[in-house]
Amino acid sequence: MANIVIFGCRKITIDIIDYIVNNHTEHNIVGVINHDFERDRVYYKKLVSEKCKKLNIPTIRFDKKISTKVIRDMNPDIIFSLYYRLILSQEVLDIPSLGCINVHPGYLPKDRGPAPSLWNILNGDKFAGITAHYMTKEIDAGDIIDQERICIDGMTGFELNKKLMGIGTNLIVKNFESIINGTAKRTPQNHNNATYTLNFAKHLRYLHWDDPNRIVNQLRAFAAPFDGALAYSKNGKIAVFGGKILPNRNSFSAPGFYAISDSGITVQTCTLPILITDYSMVGGFLKPKGRFLSGPPLAEGEYEV
Repeated sequence: MANIVIFGCRKITIDIIDYIVNNHTEHNIVGVINHDFERDRVYYKKLVSEKCKKLNIPTIRFDKKISTKVIRDMNPDIIFSLYYRLILSQEVLDIPSLGCINVHPGYLPKDRGPAPSLWNILNGDKFAGITAHYMTKEIDAGDIIDQERICIDGMTGFELNKKLMGIGTNLIVKNFESIINGTAKRTPQNHNNATYTLNFAKHLRYLHWDDPNRIVNQLRAFAAPFDGALAYSKNGKIAVFGGKILPNRNSFSAPGFYAISDSGITVQTCTLPILITDYSMVGGFLKPKGRFLSGPPLAEGEYEV
């Protein structure tokens, strides 16, 4: 029998809780540490905290520093970190005798760090991956238990995230007994091949009308049910969810100029124009012709014409 503590967010955590509760009653989930955001409901109607309440599993939320004493008092034999949003300290990692297991949405040692699947799409990568690995003090650098790589093949950010979470759940299910028995496969990473991603920042949503391929990647990354990429005009802000590159350069005089038609909004880039087919106004309105601005809205009197 093993005492299990789970640090987790999103649907992957709920699925693995269900798997343990329904298939391994000889083990106890003695606590779940959550960091729920309301937007997690885009993947599943319940939050981790709500699932734990229904199953009478003790749950605690940490928004900043994680209390080592609280975790130690739970007396875990093993810790699972499943899309958890905070970094576990070395003091926490040292508590369970069977170690700490993380599910990381990157094909390690490539794409260590935050939001790798977002960067896979923004960078136009052909492949994405997910890895179950032992945790060490260095982020995403521990021995690999199992991993899988998939073809992105035009998926949106939401679709890719959902797909990877399902595969991540399967990796834990597949290796659960060997992890609990302490016999799981451990393959050291080649640190010389490691790459790193950056934190998400809001400016990544802003559309700059230069490279049409990069713009299409942004539209895919933030497509519905996410909040969309962002563009600004003199008359308001627009959330953009979908579009395609047109084959021929139009007559617009500069990148950022647009024209509205029954087909959508055609916007000139530095090369080929883009037809925006899915968008909504967040504030204000669009004239039939005009110019989008990149980045946050400018102060009164600073708009371009």
